[in-house]
Amino acid sequence: MKSYVDKHIHCYEGEEAEKLLKEHNDDQWLIENVGRPIVPVERWNEAQHFEKTTWCDEPGAIYIKSMNDDHNKEYEEIFGGYEQLNFSLPNKPISMIELGCGPFTNLRIIIPKIFKPLKDIDLLDPLINDYLTNTMNCKYKNGILNGFKVTLHPVPIEQFNITKKYQLVVMLNVLPHCYDTNLIFQKIDEMLDNDGIFIFHEKFLPQDKINEVIDHYDSGHPLELTYNYVNEILKKQFKKTLFNKISIKEDEYDGRECVYKILKK
Repeated sequence: MKSYVDKHIHCYEGEEAEKLLKEHNDDQWLIENVGRPIVPVERWNEAQHFEKTTWCDEPGAIYIKSMNDDHNKEYEEIFGGYEQLNFSLPNKPISMIELGCGPFTNLRIIIPKIFKPLKDIDLLDPLINDYLTNTMNCKYKNGILNGFKVTLHPVPIEQFNITKKYQLVVMLNVLPHCYDTNLIFQKIDEMLDNDGIFIFHEKFLPQDKINEVIDHYDSGHPLELTYNYVNEILKKQFKKTLFNKISIKEDEYDGRECVYKILKK
């Protein structure tokens, strides 16, 4: 069934959705057998409106007020408690950054697992200032996370001005919210130190469904990709895979490939 979700999180199906899809869809950005690796910034701005409505504004904020977690503990379990990190991180003070951290962050769970000196903790998300102001349970209020001072970067990954190297980069369930896949991974390559660790998770549309985007419009997720496309990028950038799990969830994510990786540069 055709579906359409606008930037105000209004959902439409059937004939109503079909009419809206004829007027506005993502088909123009589709690359056959790849998906949508790049969209214009204007399309991404629409997605940011969707995210802000979800986490900071009405009606989403009413529900979000009671939340303290956004799959963060689920990821911890799937990644085996991140136990690999202490055996894999370079033997020096650790600078870390989470890209697309959201209001709750995965670093809040990862930091206690690391028994090495911590040098810098950075969080990046274009909506960071909105989370600080409007998300009740934001975990880095006053610039403090787990008792550590953090540096906040309220910018998209594509526009991040990299001034140092990181030994740990975390990006979980972020890529579809961006606007330029190739630039994202270029930035990750530039910011990650030699022998640095990259923790990555994403849900990918099956190869046989990637050309059917016209049936669905999701304002909050501009990019839509196959795992094959992204995996080719990862294989070029990383020399070693420390953790790799792929599961297919038919009921929850329409048969998407849920990919979890810990990679070493």
